[in-house]
Amino acid sequence: MEPIHSYFALLKRLNTLTEHQVNRAIQDTGLTMSQGALMFQLIQTPEGFLSMKQAEQIMKLSQPVTAGLVKRLEEKGCLESFGSEKDKRIKLIRATELGKERLQTARSTMISLEQEIFQILTQEEIHQLGASLLKLRDTMEDKWRE
Repeated sequence: MEPIHSYFALLKRLNTLTEHQVNRAIQDTGLTMSQGALMFQLIQTPEGFLSMKQAEQIMKLSQPVTAGLVKRLEEKGCLESFGSEKDKRIKLIRATELGKERLQTARSTMISLEQEIFQILTQEEIHQLGASLLKLRDTMEDKWRE
């Protein structure tokens, strides 16, 4: 078995390759993988909006990085921001119809890409990989919670 540090390097390389390929594949939507992830979180909320602070926490990103994502998505017309009725200092964000449409197109493209990449694995291998990745994520989040 290889040293543990090589698994970290492999995970990092897979992440880099995945992000690069997804960004190329969804380029026509005007979204990046990171922007799509934020849009996905927005449409999953029961309220239909998030505060900037909630977005930072969910995405596990710093305030400047989150603000940059939001700014670019606003410029593209994919989301809009507005002040909270209870506290105008709180900035809320929600997806626009254009943003929802672009996200749906990006998600369809990503599903096709995922199917293409995972065709080399059996269903059992895919299930085992998914279970192992979830187990690693949960363990790391519990152990290294910020």
